[in-house]
Amino acid sequence: MSIEGVNRYADVVKAIVKGSFYDAKGTLLPYRDGNTEIRLKTAFSNTQYGLYLNELYTGAVTSDAEGNVVFARHFERGDTEIKLDNLTTGNSLSSWVTVRESALWHVAYAEVFESIDDDWQEAKDDLSIETVTVRGIEDRFGRDLEIYNNLGHDLDTHRCVLH
Repeated sequence: MSIEGVNRYADVVKAIVKGSFYDAKGTLLPYRDGNTEIRLKTAFSNTQYGLYLNELYTGAVTSDAEGNVVFARHFERGDTEIKLDNLTTGNSLSSWVTVRESALWHVAYAEVFESIDDDWQEAKDDLSIETVTVRGIEDRFGRDLEIYNNLGHDLDTHRCVLH
C-alpha cells in the first residue's frame, strides 16, 4: 500500500537532512486544522475496508474500480498508523504518516519549485517554432519577423505563417 505523492514535495522531503530530529516514521504531511485527504492504493477494486487510525476504528471505506481508497480525516501532530482491514478476506494493510508543522515549509518550497519548473519548461519550449507557446510566439518570433497575429489565428496556423 502506498500513498501517492506530490511531484516536487517528495523531492523536498528527500532532501531533508537525516538525523533523529528530522526522521519520520511515515510519509511526511503538513499539520492542518481541517481534514487531510489520503489516497491509498490497494490490490482489490470495489472492496470494503475497515479504517483504523492508531488502532481506533474510524469507519468503513470502499476502494474504487482501480483499487484506490480515498478518505479525509483530521491527523494530529506526530506518527499515525493507517490500517485497512479487508472486510471480505480479513487481510490487513498498514501505512504510516508523520504530521508536522514544519512540513508546511516543505509544501511552500515545493510550490515555488513547481512554478520554476513550469517557467523553465516554457522557456525551453519557446526556443523552437514547433513547440513555442501562445505567450512566447509573439515575443520570440513575431516581433523579430515583424509578423503579428492580428487576424486571430490559432497557435498552429500562426506557427505556419511564421515558418
